[in-house]
Amino acid sequence: MREDKSLGQTFNDILTDLGGKAASGLGSFIQGWKEKPKPIPAKDPKLVEVSPRVVKRRGLFFGLGLGTTILGGILDLTFLTEVLQGLPRSFLPLIFSLLVTLVGAGLLWRSSYYKKVAIRLEKYIRTLGKGTVSRIDEMAHIAGVPLALAQRDIQSFIQDNTFKEGQLVEGGQLFILDYPTYLLYKKQAASLDKVQAEELEAASSQEEMQGRETLAKIKTLYPNLRQEGKNQLLPVITTIENIYQHVDQYPENKKALGKFNTYYLPTLAELVNRYILLQENDKSSQALQALRQLEEAFQEINQAFKDLLDQLGGDLARDSLSEVSVLKSLMKQEGLLKRDFELEENHE
Repeated sequence: MREDKSLGQTFNDILTDLGGKAASGLGSFIQGWKEKPKPIPAKDPKLVEVSPRVVKRRGLFFGLGLGTTILGGILDLTFLTEVLQGLPRSFLPLIFSLLVTLVGAGLLWRSSYYKKVAIRLEKYIRTLGKGTVSRIDEMAHIAGVPLALAQRDIQSFIQDNTFKEGQLVEGGQLFILDYPTYLLYKKQAASLDKVQAEELEAASSQEEMQGRETLAKIKTLYPNLRQEGKNQLLPVITTIENIYQHVDQYPENKKALGKFNTYYLPTLAELVNRYILLQENDKSSQALQALRQLEEAFQEINQAFKDLLDQLGGDLARDSLSEVSVLKSLMKQEGLLKRDFELEENHE
């Protein structure tokens, strides 16, 4: 009896366990049936039109073209039959039927064009795969079309709402399918721009340091020049110092001195070195002529640096005038300038 009872309990346990697994499996099935998996983005009707306009146009033009072509064919056959039967007919019906046939052929040709566009659309969508971003050159490669045509296609699909949230970025080089990804792209692009700006600022600071070091080197060499050379080089040094004083006061103009710091000043330092070598080691007429030419070069360089300084100040003046003009326009729109004049007149 004990064995029978034990066997019965084991059997009941097995049934209970199976029942629990069956119930669990059924629950999972029902839960999975209720929660259908989301479609991939390129197949999501919220993002990509299920019935694109290009497909509708293809169907419309095909239907009209086929109907018009059949009508034109019937008219042509009718005219030919009546002519063969010897019935008198004018050529106007024939011309009309031929025109109808041509229109039908044109509509069919247009429908074939939209068919090709629709095929390219499917290939563009296939390129996206399960993602929301694709390079346009890859889409063009998959579709077997030139890059410019792929860009026009994608732009037209965005405009006709085939891609409901689509965006072309990077100068038409990158396609983004949905708006959340576009916002993420903008955020990352802003961060990248910030990093690049910081890198450029760091590079500008390094270039300025190089330029100031070169100026210090030129000042060190200056006492070694003969008097004629000193007379021509001193104004150059003064102009360079004025340029640095200007950018110290207006740091926004430092970015305009990249070539000045990295090329013009080092070149000037080389010319000063060459001048010293010539005056110390060579007393020939050719050396004296070269020294005079270098002195003339110092004069020309000084004038070029003065022009650069004027340009920096001119840019600042133009910006200031522009800001003043904008401020005056805003104050006039608010009636503040007129009111101020009235107050001054009343005060007087």
